[in-house]
Amino acid sequence: MLQGHADLRAMRRLLLCFASFAISCAPTVRNAAWSYNDTGFQDVSDAVLEGLIHDGDVAYAARGAQLGDAVANYSAALRQRPADVSILYKLGLARFQRGRFNHYKKEDDLDRHKDFAEAIACAERAMSLSNADMRARATSGKVADDVFVGATVKDVPLMIFYAEALLSWAESYGRETVELQSAWIKAAVERSLALNRSIAFGAPDRLDGILIAQLPAKKMGGCDAALPHFKSAIAIAPDYLPNRLALAKLCLTQKKDRAERRRMLSEIISVHIETSGEMASDNYAAQAEAKKLLAKRD
Repeated sequence: MLQGHADLRAMRRLLLCFASFAISCAPTVRNAAWSYNDTGFQDVSDAVLEGLIHDGDVAYAARGAQLGDAVANYSAALRQRPADVSILYKLGLARFQRGRFNHYKKEDDLDRHKDFAEAIACAERAMSLSNADMRARATSGKVADDVFVGATVKDVPLMIFYAEALLSWAESYGRETVELQSAWIKAAVERSLALNRSIAFGAPDRLDGILIAQLPAKKMGGCDAALPHFKSAIAIAPDYLPNRLALAKLCLTQKKDRAERRRMLSEIISVHIETSGEMASDNYAAQAEAKKLLAKRD
């Protein structure tokens, strides 16, 4: 019996290796999810719905292994209110964070891809519900720039979440997929830059920098083009460590500036993090990643 389980585990690892190899060889495409179902699975009392959302919020705040509970509770709430933008946003965030958690823990790539993909779908459905003009443009086949031109200030949080989830999904498949999805990521980010540059601790600049640093020179990419965006994000939110980590990971690595990279990583690690506040969980994650990067040989 034990040998049988071992064989199954070995077969699973082998299949995952083949899947990872196939993923790395070609860009991956996805189907957008701008349409939505506005018919609830069944109706429940407001008290039950509020209970599901509350339990999801508690699990989400704890992060880590409890993100699965957050996803389950938000999913149950969404089945009752499928056209609720706030629930879609919460579910998308939980899916996204679980994808990131699985990445750091080196869990199954296939699960991580699925979580990122579901996070993107939640963002697209939420945007389509909150902005009828964007939904009409997206579902009529408009290109990315033409879709996001219809966005307003209230759409910026969803656009930033969409861009970060799509970028993370694309990165999990490799640079060819990042390049393939770059028009949609960039259109959402640049519209956000125009409407509210400082939102989410300089997220529009940080995401633009991360994207540009991975694009080829023929697409106006590379570290030199990305550097001003990283610097802008750091200037907007100097205490938000993911801004500095992004610069160290991408630009300083590309430039092979090992001394400055190590200095910046060490600086990130040495920062005292407040245990409460909006930045705390992201700053702890940035410190943990900086420690791993610093431990590796250049």
